[in-house]
Amino acid sequence: AENAVLQVLEPLSVLLRQAGGRVDRDAHRLLWKYLLATQAHDSIHGSGDPKIKTDNLNRLTQVQALAESLIRRTINGICGAIRFREADGDIRVVVFNTTPYVRTGVVRLTLDLPEKENVQSFVLLDGDREISYYPLSQERFNLAMIHRQNRPKSVYSDRRVVDAWIEDIPALGYKTLFLRRTPGGQETSTNPFPLGYFPYSPIAKSGNILDNGRLRVTLREGFVDVLDYETGVEAKEVNAFASTGSSGDFWIHREPARNSTITSLYGPTQVELLENSSLRATYRMICTMFVPKGLNEARTARLDERTELVIHTDITLEKDSKRLEFRTTLNNVCRDHLFTVSFPSSIAAEEADWEAPFEIRRRAVDRFTNDHLKKGPELERQAMEGFLDIRGEKGGMALFTKGIREAGTTSDGQAIIRLTLFRATGNTFPIHNDLLISFGEETSQCIGPQVFEYALYFHAGEEVEVQRECRLYQTGPLAAQVGAGGGGHFPDCCSLFGLRNPRVGLSAVKLAEDGEGTILRLYNPGGRLEEEWLELPKSIASVQLTDLNEQPLENLSVQDNRVRLTLPPYHIVTVLLRE
Repeated sequence: AENAVLQVLEPLSVLLRQAGGRVDRDAHRLLWKYLLATQAHDSIHGSGDPKIKTDNLNRLTQVQALAESLIRRTINGICGAIRFREADGDIRVVVFNTTPYVRTGVVRLTLDLPEKENVQSFVLLDGDREISYYPLSQERFNLAMIHRQNRPKSVYSDRRVVDAWIEDIPALGYKTLFLRRTPGGQETSTNPFPLGYFPYSPIAKSGNILDNGRLRVTLREGFVDVLDYETGVEAKEVNAFASTGSSGDFWIHREPARNSTITSLYGPTQVELLENSSLRATYRMICTMFVPKGLNEARTARLDERTELVIHTDITLEKDSKRLEFRTTLNNVCRDHLFTVSFPSSIAAEEADWEAPFEIRRRAVDRFTNDHLKKGPELERQAMEGFLDIRGEKGGMALFTKGIREAGTTSDGQAIIRLTLFRATGNTFPIHNDLLISFGEETSQCIGPQVFEYALYFHAGEEVEVQRECRLYQTGPLAAQVGAGGGGHFPDCCSLFGLRNPRVGLSAVKLAEDGEGTILRLYNPGGRLEEEWLELPKSIASVQLTDLNEQPLENLSVQDNRVRLTLPPYHIVTVLLRE
């Protein structure tokens, strides 16, 4: 929900205002009211009365629903302001990129074609260049159109879902594709490959292997092995799950005196192929673990009674990508355990780079060298903002997450990342000396469905590219199909601005609070002076540095629609653009 607001809705709202559209500021303020209400100290992790967790989840659901509705309305407004070139009946598809980086990659498109045309085939054009796509599904779809003057009626389309390879989507902007179709008769075949052969070299290979020429991924019994062709780094026993006992409370994880750790390594595993083309392939790995149901009454040992825990992980590799994506789902039925997933790197590193708010912090991989100095398992994990990066002489491996904030690193001849997926714990906790409080309903046990998304990114050891790649993973592209029209004034390809220095971060692109102008909030997460040149739209008349309250500090010189910014180490810089 937070990412949808900060990284998608607010940049799109700036684009809409640039196009001359109206932004519903009242709806935005309501959305922020709900979001900020989830950020209080005890609310954010649901500590205390179980109603806190329920209330917080309801607020976040409201934020997500409002954000998705406003995003759709904002995209509609932008598309209505675009001046499309003559397309001779072609369907326009506008692809949006709300990150500050030009992006190239696979984009999933949902296309509604006129049902009566019985479309035999179609091409997607980026300018005059035909782009590659792979058909995934086709169905008769009810659009349920509502006319302003008539009653609702059923209008059916021929809906196609495809993966498309789209290059150079502008930073903080969009580009327009054109869909040119060939109508057919009633006898037209629904075969997606009418030429009679399969025109793709798929990424998924026999033997439960994914190979795109840059990474080779082998699915094994409860884990995967990954080889980076470029660097030679070979990470083994990656994405292995572990359940260990937890007798702590809301704040601290403690292992019981008699503990056991159950892992998915070499356990019962099934593998299914879900999708396969030269653009993207996905395997599903189904691991079964037999986990103790909880702790004994004294909370000193895990129970002997075990129950089945089934973990589904969809593992995806895309064309020309060095990012391996994971989506893990499970239905937790066990109590009092810490559930983690590990990523051995095969890299002998003593330090790792952790992203923190507005900062990249370097920390020791293994803070405690032996049992005498080790003060407890609760100290093995730390907060993480978006990524954790390990680098060595040969190359590097970074972990990206979507909203998962706790991880740890250990050393066993190699640096190992252990990502905390959840910690199921009791809700009895001390409030003063030996005075304890508890609640009958233990929502803190995380019983029920759980979903986690994370990724591994392999690189040549360049720290500067990791922050960019993490943002591209966390915030995907959006696409909108546009019907008749084209009387607007906005170009069919547009970019507000982009970051050129990969060591500079962007935390906000938003409308100014006074309603006049655009706010850009940049930051330098490192320990050396950085410089950034912003290339701005021609409509920008003035640029000012402001404080965090958006009060002007000084005017900046604009030359040829470019402005130079200097960012001291660990500094946040706020810029106000006015037309």
